[in-house]
Order: sequence, then C-alpha cells, then structure tokens
Amino acid sequence: MSGAFDIQDPAGVFPGSQPAQPASPPPAGDNEAREREFVNQIRRLGRESGAGREALPNLVVAIVDGINTGALNPSKEFRNERGEKVAVEHWILEQYSNEEGKKLAHERTSLGKRTAASKIKQIIKAARQKAPEGQPEFNFRGAIDRAIEVRASLVEKNSKANMKPAFDTYVSMARKQLKNKSHITDEDIAEAAVRKAGYQNNFVMELKRMYSRLKKLLSNDEKVTVRISPDEEIYTGMEEVATTLEQAIQVYEPEFNKPAAPAEQTYSQQLAEHNRTVEQQLQQ
Repeated sequence: MSGAFDIQDPAGVFPGSQPAQPASPPPAGDNEAREREFVNQIRRLGRESGAGREALPNLVVAIVDGINTGALNPSKEFRNERGEKVAVEHWILEQYSNEEGKKLAHERTSLGKRTAASKIKQIIKAARQKAPEGQPEFNFRGAIDRAIEVRASLVEKNSKANMKPAFDTYVSMARKQLKNKSHITDEDIAEAAVRKAGYQNNFVMELKRMYSRLKKLLSNDEKVTVRISPDEEIYTGMEEVATTLEQAIQVYEPEFNKPAAPAEQTYSQQLAEHNRTVEQQLQQ
C-alpha cells in the first residue's frame, strides 16, 4: 500500500536500535486512565505522522502494549465520531488519521483506509492469539523486539537486501503467526522482512492495468459503462495522468525485466555460514 501507510524505517525502530518504549502506564487497576493514555498516545502518533515523522511502527507497538496492559480491550464497543458502531481497528485508525491533517488525497480514499484497517486488525489478532494447549503463550511484542536484531543482521550481510518497511514487516509477522499457529522464529522474521522476488513485476502490471482502464474511459468506447466528465479541463487532466502512466511503464518495465538475482539465503543459512567463517578464523 502506498501513501501514509507505506513507510520507511523510523528512527528508534529500525535498523539496529532499541524499539520505542511505551509511556509508563498509570497505576494498576485504573482502567479509565489507561484507556485515556492509550487514546492520547494514538493521537500523538497521528500528529507525528502529520508532521512528517514515521509513526506507524510505533503505532503497532502501542497497540500491542495496550492489549498486554489492558489499556485496549478489543472486545469493547467502539463508536466513530458520528456515533456509529465500528470495529476496533477502524476506531484506532480514525483516532490516528484525524490527527494527521491534510495530506495526499490517496491517503483519504476509502480503499486506502480499509486496507490500513485490515493490517491493524492482523496486528490485534496476533497480539491476542492464544497458543495451542501445552505451549508457552505467544509473545508478539517480543517478536517485534527480535525483528530489530534479525533485520540488522540481514542488512549487515547484504546491504542491498530489498527490505520491507517496518510496519509491513510487523504485519507479515502477524499473518505468519496467525496462519501457522506457532511461535515466530527468527527465520520467520527474516522472511517477513524481505520483499519476495518478482514484486517489482507486480508493480508494472498494476501500472499497465491502470493505464488500460484509463485509456478505455478516454476512448468513448460504447462498451465502457462508466462515463467521465465532459468538462474539458477534467478530460485533459485525465489524459495527462494516462501519459504519465505510460511514461512510468516505459521507465520501469526494462529495469524490472532484468534477469532475477540469485535467491537470497535464509536467515538460518546466513547464520550457519557466519558460524563457519568464525570457526575457520579461529583455526588459523
């Protein structure tokens, strides 16, 4: 996802530093104070995002900590600013987004908000997931902390590794835990942190799809049921967008059609190779 929800690594989260620490919680038992502090923290992160600072990874930490301390109870009834009942992930996103202020138009689309809410939902489910009987409880917060070290190790091994942003890494980790119903290993984290080979081609395919659809709208084809505005200024603007898409395809497609690089080693393979190198050095 692009826009506000497609971030780069924030200082204090990635790479190689300690994760942002949550604010000290109110005294135990003061649930209302905990909830107020949680809401204030979410809104504060929204303002940070609006000021141009990367805040989504810290939003993940705040949500997971909120669930662990009882400041966030996803089973409660939540209502939006219009008084309508909404799911907890939509309520969190509203608290966060309302503080961001006016940004790119795409960030305000209903699709962009639904996608962001869906990702937050995965984080909430992972933080609440119960381990199978007989296994230690899941610790998604601990997995987030370990992700810092795993990612730093990958970057040190290969500075050109195509890493995901921190927020997307956390979401992929959550999906892995939910799907496998097992504790997240360092290898799981490493796989979640690196973009899969071929994702660039999907980007070009999406550009082509958008270009094809826009050209059909501009062609006055009788088979196209959606009609664009007859206003000349709007029509000209859409033509300019189509031209930009065409130019982007011409620029990116040759680059992405280059032969794929050799498959990257898994984290376990890299660790084993590192250990062999250390052993060889000690023997010399």
